[in-house]
Amino acid sequence: MTVGMKTQLGILAVVAALAMPSTPARASDDGACYVPPFLVEPQAALHRVGEDVKQNNKLSIVIVSGSPSQVGGTKGRRSYPSYLEAALRERLPNVDVKIDIRVKARRPASDLIALLPTIAEEIKPSLIVWQVGTVDTLLQTDIDSFARTLEQGVAAIGEKGADALLLGMQYSPRTDRLLDYTSYLNTIREVADTARVPLFDRYEIMRYWNVAGTFDLTSLKDDGLYEKVHTCIGELLADFILRGAGLKESKGIGG
Repeated sequence: MTVGMKTQLGILAVVAALAMPSTPARASDDGACYVPPFLVEPQAALHRVGEDVKQNNKLSIVIVSGSPSQVGGTKGRRSYPSYLEAALRERLPNVDVKIDIRVKARRPASDLIALLPTIAEEIKPSLIVWQVGTVDTLLQTDIDSFARTLEQGVAAIGEKGADALLLGMQYSPRTDRLLDYTSYLNTIREVADTARVPLFDRYEIMRYWNVAGTFDLTSLKDDGLYEKVHTCIGELLADFILRGAGLKESKGIGG
């Protein structure tokens, strides 16, 4: 699916969501993590993940990020990597699943790129999930430089024998009014498409939830929203990875 087609489908999905009953759902409820299937369909295969699970009964994932609060939790709350690991262990009960996190706080993609080959050599993971976009949008990084950084980083991961997966920025109605994410979102999608690596489009997933009324992302209340959203992100990402790897154990939470 091309970037243009996916964008058009995203618009249609949000329009459809506007017509749905706006009844908030808890992350623990059946179907609470639902998004249209095309939003959680891998655009490329994760061959190394499939091989390591099938042949070696192991799955090693490293998440690289410049946004500590999105991967390490905040004020004692769990974030999506914790839920991702739990979901993968549930789906792959006989597989040794391990997730490591590497963070350089508030640093753009260009400062993270040097970590990628080092991580691949030292840990030898099946998969490196590169979470990108948030800091570069805040810093208004030159868009061409941003694209080159992503291309080089994805290539470096592949050269070291690991699968690469890009994970885009979050959607927030409050910050969306203040910052223009469009160029950075489109660049991430275009690089993923050209490099033939999967993109977990967190922005469009969370935007769908907000419009559909699944979660009120404008809320500032400490009512468990953070963990509900991160639970769903972890569950959907686990399913996304397993489908990309061609593993039958996955449970189609988004269709």
